[in-house]
Amino acid sequence: MEKLRSKTASIVTMAGLFAGLGITISENWTEDLQVPDLTPKVQAEVVEEYGFEDRWSYSSDFVLREHTEYNTVISVENFTKRYNQLFDHMEFEEINALFSSVNHYRDVLEENGGPRKTFDIALQYFDEIDSIAEEKDVPLPITLGIMMIEAGGGLDNVSYAGNRGIFQLSSNLARHYGMTVTPTFDERSNPVKSAEAGISYLADMKERFGQWDLTILGYHQGETRIGNMVSTYIEENYGENISGGRVNSEVVEEYGISLFDLIEDENVRNRFFSEGYGLTGTNYVQKVVTSMELFDDYINEKEEVEVSSTYSIEPGDSLYGIAKSHNTTLEDLLEENPDLTKDCVLEVGQEVQVPGSYMDLEGIKEKYGAGFGY
Repeated sequence: MEKLRSKTASIVTMAGLFAGLGITISENWTEDLQVPDLTPKVQAEVVEEYGFEDRWSYSSDFVLREHTEYNTVISVENFTKRYNQLFDHMEFEEINALFSSVNHYRDVLEENGGPRKTFDIALQYFDEIDSIAEEKDVPLPITLGIMMIEAGGGLDNVSYAGNRGIFQLSSNLARHYGMTVTPTFDERSNPVKSAEAGISYLADMKERFGQWDLTILGYHQGETRIGNMVSTYIEENYGENISGGRVNSEVVEEYGISLFDLIEDENVRNRFFSEGYGLTGTNYVQKVVTSMELFDDYINEKEEVEVSSTYSIEPGDSLYGIAKSHNTTLEDLLEENPDLTKDCVLEVGQEVQVPGSYMDLEGIKEKYGAGFGY
């Protein structure tokens, strides 16, 4: 409660918050603006602080914000409902700070082009990624949001630090999750195996820290650094010494630590975000959330998507026979596999991509759409 009061000390501050989001409010806004479907904890805090009732009631011109390029309307209510289940420990103002960031980074990321290119890659491997995320209990939107930021629009990009693949795994992290990484063979190039390792890493960090915002930040900064950030924050603000290695979900919950505590604390920023790969860390979670929103935009723009499937060569197979059995042509099969020729020798176990199937976009939209399935 003190955190909320310290950040929004008056009704004027609250009005300024909404004004900063581009929302015009009337003189009688205290009668119109009411509390959304937040978690009980946050709802009680806002009601106690401002005397609001327990529901929103407003006109569309009062709270809606339109992004013209995608003809997408985002409201504070919709955004809050969308994310308060993922970030249910955040205060009311922090959720709205995420809302503001999304509107800022939409244009930035769209101009960059990487997320849209990665979106097309994600669709090709959607079923596999969805299955792995569900098995590991990692929300699909977070999985795809991170992939859209990390992959940089490529299937097998290599960073200046040597991280590789659609989830930009370091060699050490990949090996930790059972992948083979040698000078002659690198499984990080395999999108499905890369996804399995990246999603497993997210699941393990969520189990340790207990919160998705710290987990997402940890994907960028590293698990060890998150522990050390929390340790530094506790020592500077509470005078207690808890080593980074001992930081877990119980410690995070006891001290009520969230993303904004870490990225806004001067000592944490100076130590962890001032140089090296920490530089972009303060904006990483916001960009991932923006990518989650962009995926929703992109999938709703699509009318149909043709995808390829993988076929493993069996004894006696020929390219012509494979094409015929999959209702495609030899020419289309060769176009899908530029490393093959019509006279090449096939080896048993060799994998080829077979075109011609179409995704169930309506099923994806239903699963991924408004509310992210929560």
